[in-house]
Amino acid sequence: SEPWVEISEPIKTQALMITGEEKNSYKRLRLLFDWVVDNMRYEYPDISLRGAKTSFDRLRGDCGEFARVFVALCRAVNIPARTITSKWLESGGHVWAEVYLPPYGWVPADTTLAHALKTHLSGVTPEWFKKVTGVEVLKPEWLLGNLYPKRLIVGVGDNIKLISEKLKNEKVFSYLQPGGVHAHPDGVDCRGFSVKPAHDGFYIFGDRSADGKYALEL
Repeated sequence: SEPWVEISEPIKTQALMITGEEKNSYKRLRLLFDWVVDNMRYEYPDISLRGAKTSFDRLRGDCGEFARVFVALCRAVNIPARTITSKWLESGGHVWAEVYLPPYGWVPADTTLAHALKTHLSGVTPEWFKKVTGVEVLKPEWLLGNLYPKRLIVGVGDNIKLISEKLKNEKVFSYLQPGGVHAHPDGVDCRGFSVKPAHDGFYIFGDRSADGKYALEL
């Protein structure tokens, strides 16, 4: 249990009910995956409504909350799991989960897209899915164990500590989305803004991708 991925007593109880007497590791994951897909509903939450405990109690949330509820359920029955924050190459940010499944290692699990495909969530059309993910598979169950190519991973796990050697300080983020204003706690305190923005960024590809001096000049 950790901030925003709390393993509450109701989550423990539900995880045990879902998995029951099942011993097969993959089948246990499938049961937990399907439960989240079938019982959660997509809703972009206020910052005060984020976190596995609150999202589980409400059965509502966006991609980050789908992933955190799934991770908390997995951890509650001793399955290692973590969130992955990414940037779509053809759209905005996205979060899914990874679970550790011997002997294969870390296996992806995107409960949010599986839910969207299964419920025909508004905007998730075959054309959108192909453009954003780069694949044409439209079966929700495909999203446990498989992953789409058009994404850029920018963070692994929650409660990430960022350390500035230049400023000699550090800050722990419970939630950090690439770019925009979505960070908790706030990324940068700026006077005069109606909202406190997180640090927005950019990516450099090609021959100069490791050129720090060039990056600082942009």
